[in-house]
Amino acid sequence: MQHRVEETPTEQLNRLTHEIEVEKKYAVELDNSQNASPGQSWWTGPIEKMNIQQLAQLKSALEDMKKNVAHQCTNILIQNAMKPNPYSNPALPSRMLQTPMFQNFKLLQSDLGGGLY
Repeated sequence: MQHRVEETPTEQLNRLTHEIEVEKKYAVELDNSQNASPGQSWWTGPIEKMNIQQLAQLKSALEDMKKNVAHQCTNILIQNAMKPNPYSNPALPSRMLQTPMFQNFKLLQSDLGGGLY
């Protein structure tokens, strides 16, 4: 049978002091990392507080992201359509390219000015 050894008040004070020091160092490092790159996290704030340059940059980044997502979706759809499926009709890939879902990707891709079409 083991007996639990309780901390003495001095040991408890030392442990808590150490924990506080660790937390203080973490807070200082966090502040330093935020201050070292002040212009890199402006997008995390509310849109209402952004200036015109930040709004333009955000708009551009979102448009780029939209293009990238559309491109990746198109690539995945094409890859899946071209995979041979032993259980499917050989004409399926060409029919699949005519589905409304694929047509929406084609329209989105053409609206963005890029793609394979």
